[in-house]
Amino acid sequence: LERLNNAEYANHMTRFLALIPVKQEDRPEIESVDLTGPAALGFTDEQINTFKNELNILTDVVNKSLISDETALLAETDKQRDELVVYFTSTVRTKSPVSAQRNAAISLYNQVKIYVGIQKLADQQETQQILGLLLDMEKEANKSNVTTLGLTSVLEELKTCNDTFIALTEQ
Repeated sequence: LERLNNAEYANHMTRFLALIPVKQEDRPEIESVDLTGPAALGFTDEQINTFKNELNILTDVVNKSLISDETALLAETDKQRDELVVYFTSTVRTKSPVSAQRNAAISLYNQVKIYVGIQKLADQQETQQILGLLLDMEKEANKSNVTTLGLTSVLEELKTCNDTFIALTEQ
């Protein structure tokens, strides 16, 4: 029995229950001993009713979905975070022909290169790394470079998306 999964175990118990004889009301009692129905096997009616209730509960949970409604939203939010991180780091790595943008990208890349690839980390590690990236980009030296490259709105959306992801995982 230990090797059966829930469905096999529920099926086994259902078949076991079917083997228990049904009490026959028209059969005479012999010497005050009821040898019909569950009592013939040593079970009380209360035990059989409890068994049936427990078996119904088991049958109900055999294939119950454990996925919450927020799972799809969480996956979509994580995908969006990944796209924003990749876009941000790729843009910083791209060499612009405009000298102000090129210099801003070179300076910013030195701060951002440690965050390249964080979209591949486990969810909670990624969440924390994004918080670190956002904090680093708020530093005055980096903030002006982010503005020069036109990436302020990307970081704002990344913050919103990461906050949404944090709120969903708390649920």
